[in-house]
Amino acid sequence: QGLVSAFQMAGARCVVASLWRVDDEGTRRLMEGFYERMLRHESPLSPADALREAALALRDWRDESRRARFAAPRYWAAFVAYGK
Repeated sequence: QGLVSAFQMAGARCVVASLWRVDDEGTRRLMEGFYERMLRHESPLSPADALREAALALRDWRDESRRARFAAPRYWAAFVAYGK
């Protein structure tokens, strides 16, 4: 929480932070989905909505063998958007 407050005091309108140590590949996929949804030209989402949709997409993502590799909450539930 201290780091989030520091970024907000420095002027950040929204800060996305993890609550615990996270998996590198899962985080990469989640952040790609987050920025795609938030920065798209047609109907961009708020940071909170973009994070939620990206987390749901990661949770439901299937690899080539149809295995839900990132279904466990430890991959997608650690992230919180603070601010607007």
